[in-house]
Amino acid sequence: MSIESTENQRFPKGKHPNSIKNLKPFKPGQSGHPGRTPKDVSLTSLVKKYMEEVPELVGDKKNDKTWRELLVHAWLVGAYKGNSVLFKELLDRLEGKVMQPIGGDKDAPLFPAISVISNNGEKLAREICSGIGTEPLTPGGVNKN
Repeated sequence: MSIESTENQRFPKGKHPNSIKNLKPFKPGQSGHPGRTPKDVSLTSLVKKYMEEVPELVGDKKNDKTWRELLVHAWLVGAYKGNSVLFKELLDRLEGKVMQPIGGDKDAPLFPAISVISNNGEKLAREICSGIGTEPLTPGGVNKN
């Protein structure tokens, strides 16, 4: 056994005097990760900032369209030319994702669990499960009747 390992055995993990000596608490308002990207400079916020700008040149051609228009055009052209990923994404955004049916088999049927947090939600859940509440919901999410 080395001297270091026997010395460390006398102290619980994290309680060695050298460990405690190196601790330096953060000052109020100081970040624990000073090199990180600030919250207000996310990739999404930067993209949104530039989407409505009109780049002067695209490639070597003069341009009068916004980045948003250019990207939508490239997306449509790519889908038209057969890029199945772009085409699927376009359909999903325009028509909504296709519902994927789920179900068990006769030996292992599925039993869904529904959690509701209001009396009205419980009433609607019971109607749906019994086949009564199958009409589409109103925009507020609750049937009028």
